This record gives sequence, structure tokens and C-alpha cells, in this order.
Amino acid sequence: MEEKNDKMSENTTNINSQNISIDNTLLEENGFIAKINGDLFNPEEVSLISGDLMIREITQLVQFLCETYPFEAIEYCLKRCFYKGFSKTSLLDKTIKYLLDKYQKKDESEDLIIDLFHAYKDNILLPKITNINQFNSSSNNENKILTKIVFYDQSKEDVYYKNAQNEIFIELPKHYINDIIMPLKESEDVEIFLCEKHHLFKRFCRRAEFIYVYDFDKYEKIKNEKKSKKKNKNNEDNTGKYEAIFKCEQNGCNAKYKYNFNTNKFIEIIPHSEVGHDENNNAPTYYQENINILIEKPYITDIQMVICDN
Repeated sequence: MEEKNDKMSENTTNINSQNISIDNTLLEENGFIAKINGDLFNPEEVSLISGDLMIREITQLVQFLCETYPFEAIEYCLKRCFYKGFSKTSLLDKTIKYLLDKYQKKDESEDLIIDLFHAYKDNILLPKITNINQFNSSSNNENKILTKIVFYDQSKEDVYYKNAQNEIFIELPKHYINDIIMPLKESEDVEIFLCEKHHLFKRFCRRAEFIYVYDFDKYEKIKNEKKSKKKNKNNEDNTGKYEAIFKCEQNGCNAKYKYNFNTNKFIEIIPHSEVGHDENNNAPTYYQENINILIEKPYITDIQMVICDN
């Protein structure tokens, strides 16, 4: 027993000696060492962005969005945000709108934002990101400033986010649709929101453990509710404003929902019927793609498909 304990003690000493040796080596090479939760940290593995504030912030946000959302949703979001149409219940829309509002007046900022998104798509964004040794050896002292942005994943139990819906929009070219669909004429507000020659199609929603698919049905004019004279003075007239009506595509289900273009909320009109909401085995490929997104990315709750005429 004593011999076994001696060997364990010897092994522990050897491991500690190895750690000290690694510490000393990294200290000599880098001039410092760092640990995370007690584990040694290799500075070469740390990604940094240098440059002016605009480049650093845009690059980090672009990298975050490209790792978090489908690129198709990002491309369409850029189009809509440039047209001043964005969703208040979409974190993707809010982030891109934040970038555009903050930097749009600066020279070449729009080109920078678009170029960075496409650089990430083509896997050539990495040269803009450096590690700490390259950063320290840089001779450009003027731009040796770092920034740090923290993102909170609303799907985590200890993170609170006030909006229950987080929607993304994905374009679907018309030629991918087998059925003949006659798009309805959009009002001016809706056309600005969706972009020209874009039309509402199916909507995929995850609610608790269920995923529902809805068919766009029609537009309905918003009814003016009776208001006091005082409220009427402070509220816009809803004349000419429309909501989109959706119906659950499951046979035997009478669920009816509406999408309000002012609040961007998808609201229940008639609840789902007590019937099985089974997966469509003969569905087009985009069905499974959208279902996978909702399953794999719990922070996304709604996917609105939009038909594109182009």
C-alpha cells in the first residue's frame, strides 16, 4: 500500500512539474500566461480584431450573425433593412438595423457591411481576425485597440428576454413551388416591408415542443376600434392598414392566426383543434430544412417563407 501511494505521489509531482514547465515556456514565449477556470490558456487560440471602432464592431457582429442565423435569412434581412422594412420581433433584424442606423451615414459603411457578410460566406473573413501574438507584433500602434461584445442566448434558463417570438424571413424563388399560386396584391406598407415582388407564403412556428406550419390565406383590413376622443388625437388612423391571415395547414385543424405588420406579432385568432399535427412525409425539401433550423437553433421561434418573383 505504501509503495502504491509513493507511485501516486510521484505521478502527481511529475504532472505538476510538467505544468510548471509549460507555464514557464508560455511565459517566455508570450511574456504572460493566462488560465480559464484553472486550465492553461494558449494565447495563439484567442481571436482579436484590431482597427477603428466601426470595423471592429461591424466585423464582430457579422461574425456572430453568420454563426447564429442561416445566411439566406441574413441576405434577405439586408434587403429589407435597406428598404427601411424590419421586424420588431426579430433579433436578426434589430442587429442589422442597429449597424445600418449607426454607420449608414459614414463613407463606405454599407459596402463594408455587405462585403463582410459575403467574406464570411466565402470563408475569407478570417484574415481580418488576428491572434494576440500577431496583434502585439503589429507596427500599427494607432489601431491597436480592442473591443469586446457579449451576447446573451435567450434560450438559456438563466437569461431573460422579454419577447416570446424571434422571427426570421427566408426567400423562396417562385420556381421552387410546384403549385400554381396567385400572389395577392400587397398594400404599399406591406410592399415596403417585404420588398417589391415578394409575397407571403408558409410560416413555420415552434411553440413549446410542437412545430406548426401555416398557409398564408389573405389580407384583412384592420378594423378601427372605438376610442375616446382623447385617444383619437394621439393615435394614427388605421384606414388602409392590413393584417395577414394564416391558417394551419393540418387537415382537420381550424387554427387561424394573424400577422400584424405594425407590431410584427403572430397572434392567435382561433386555437388549434385537438387533432394530430403530423409531419408531411411528401413535403418539399424546405420543410425539413426549416424544421431542422427550429430544432437546432432554439432562439429562433418563427420562420416566415416569402415567395420571390425574381
